[in-house]
Amino acid sequence: MKKLLLSVSLLSLAITEVHAAASLADAVKDGKASLQVRPRYEWVDDNAAAAADTAKAMTVRSVLGYKTAAYEGFTGYVEVEDIRALGDSYHVPVVQPDPRYATVVDPESTAVNQAWIAGYGAKVGKQKLIFNNARFIGDVAWRQNDQTFVAGYYEKAKLLPWLDVQLAYATKAAMINDQTADIRLPVVNLKARAPLGANVTVFWAGLEGREATGLAPATAGLLANAGADKSREYRVLRVDGKHGGFLYDLSYGQQRAHADGTAANAPDASYRDIQLGYDLGFMTVKLQQETLGAKFQTPLATLHAFNGWADRFLVTPDAGLEDRNIKLSGKALGLNLAAAYHRFTAESGGADFGEEFDASIGKAITPQLSALVKFAYYNGTGDVTAPASQTAYARDLTKGWVQLDYKF
Repeated sequence: MKKLLLSVSLLSLAITEVHAAASLADAVKDGKASLQVRPRYEWVDDNAAAAADTAKAMTVRSVLGYKTAAYEGFTGYVEVEDIRALGDSYHVPVVQPDPRYATVVDPESTAVNQAWIAGYGAKVGKQKLIFNNARFIGDVAWRQNDQTFVAGYYEKAKLLPWLDVQLAYATKAAMINDQTADIRLPVVNLKARAPLGANVTVFWAGLEGREATGLAPATAGLLANAGADKSREYRVLRVDGKHGGFLYDLSYGQQRAHADGTAANAPDASYRDIQLGYDLGFMTVKLQQETLGAKFQTPLATLHAFNGWADRFLVTPDAGLEDRNIKLSGKALGLNLAAAYHRFTAESGGADFGEEFDASIGKAITPQLSALVKFAYYNGTGDVTAPASQTAYARDLTKGWVQLDYKF
């Protein structure tokens, strides 16, 4: 891996069109650079942290990448990511702790975010891994620091006329809080095209944690999810598609203990997701009921996209979670608009956690520059009063964001 990072990092930063090169030197010289700068202001008021002041985080994400031209069917890519804070009025557990404030998981850091070589459907090195709708494995692109993996990856569209294949094996996860976890993660994802525009997907992943057992989130942050005692596997069947304006997305999954995972930390649990919607042209409406059984956890998912933008349920409650919601998205007056309403209850036991309102307005200012204003309000019922580890699920939480995003 060190040789890979060294060889790719020697690429120059000339900006030219990518094309097949006659030599390795030409592949480097004729590559293409990319740049992203994303300043963001995030405001968080969390009643579950009663002793903490409102977080006010002004951060800037800068990403510089370079991709070689193709040579003998191969390309190389390196990407350096830097996150800077223009103020420190926020708390990042473990990594940059300041419990005077509410939590915003965007620590300051500078790192090689990606460094890979790809060819003939395969990719080897540090890279993003995203499968399907990112419910189980994703890159957490909403946060300033991506989640990436040291992995081998293979993708073949139309292995058969009706079948697409994705395979991966990861050995490390670089998480959004700037911690790195030692894991073993084989993944198999098979997508078949069925009649009437349906896709039938079979997904399997075995998350084997290689870190010490018994790690607790209070002392280890997200690294706790990579403890060997929390190793688990996922078996998921998904059917999704569109027929006319009608949209559907149906999933059923199971979690089982895997490798050194224990029944206490990775118990047998089920996952169900029903999404039905309709595309009206100017607006899309979706109804969803997503149910996670007790201790059904997906620590490598892009969790911000699920169960509300307030991120109250990044960890599934001990009694499980049922999320009934309606989502609206569309365009008007040159603006990208989205809104959602969620109602959260326990999957078992009848506890009522609360409700959430989400809304966002986005605008493409130029082909390279966009702006976003986003808001989330979680209204907890206060019904959960014990144990102490569960009371946060029923406490109010408000978040707001203002963001610019420049890409070149």
